[in-house]
Amino acid sequence: MTKATMAVSNATAPRRRIPCKRLLGSGLGIAILVWLLSDQQLDAMWRAVREADPLILAAVFPLIVANMMLRAVRWRPLLGSRHETRYWPVFSALMIGYLANTVLPARAGDLVRIYVLGNEGTLSRSRILATVFIERVLDLAAIVLVLSLVAIASPLPDWLRQGAMVLAAAAVCGIVSLVVIGLRGERLISLLLRPLAVRAPGAARRIQIWAGEFAVGVQRFRRPTVSIVFFSATAAIWLLEIALVLLVAHAFALPLTALDGAVLMLFSLFSSLIPALPGQIGTFELAMAAGLEFLNLSGPNVLPFAFTLHFLLLAGTALMGLYCLARGGLPLLPRKLMKRLEQGR
Repeated sequence: MTKATMAVSNATAPRRRIPCKRLLGSGLGIAILVWLLSDQQLDAMWRAVREADPLILAAVFPLIVANMMLRAVRWRPLLGSRHETRYWPVFSALMIGYLANTVLPARAGDLVRIYVLGNEGTLSRSRILATVFIERVLDLAAIVLVLSLVAIASPLPDWLRQGAMVLAAAAVCGIVSLVVIGLRGERLISLLLRPLAVRAPGAARRIQIWAGEFAVGVQRFRRPTVSIVFFSATAAIWLLEIALVLLVAHAFALPLTALDGAVLMLFSLFSSLIPALPGQIGTFELAMAAGLEFLNLSGPNVLPFAFTLHFLLLAGTALMGLYCLARGGLPLLPRKLMKRLEQGR
């Protein structure tokens, strides 16, 4: 067994009882798949899969690689200067996080990439956490913006509008938090820790260091070059993801426009908020089916399109994550433990 395999097994092996929420989420994902397939003609679906253009589907993988590389480009300036962060460790941590998302529910891969990149030792995990927080808040804001633009062109379902309002409220709260931390973070932290500093100065000092690093991570976004790179990369990521949807749809002879691709991406993003099986299995297919129904598209090639798109996305990111692990650049075990293991050999 290689070191990479041992690292993955140690990182993903459960040490406690499986929580009820995870069981409920897994049951939900399986129930959705059963429900979606219950009224379908499996022979017609299989025919649609066989008739799909394999050359077009193969062209999806370069787009997935470009998408993931852009995500690393977007994340890297938030972490620090080029001297503080090298591209490969950032990309590897990101891809290992996406690999973890295929086996862990509720987007736990974000925690994995924080842990993995923290093992490099160049950045504190609190600063890395701050950058992931920024990503998630601004991604919510981008979703709300795209929803608003799509709503101008075509009316959205009531549940999608209500969900957009919830996301907008969450995005506003997150942005306000970022502004407060960026402008008055360290002073606010010192003020809040005064009572604790009297009773437990050691704990207050550790929290001060952790919170200070978190504030530094947030404050980096105030730099014009960092924000420009972030928003430019975000726009390019959205365009690539829409292109992915359109490419797979073309392989299954589904007549989608660029606006339709944006609508389907919004439906899939909403599905990621539902805790279910790892990798959004079940909820992603349901979101795609609901999106295509909203676009007045139906037929035996609808679900095969959803399943194929999801499989290609999972396979592409998982293969890159496995490559990063196999290359051995970022062990998942802590550095101290790795040194002890190496010394014991």
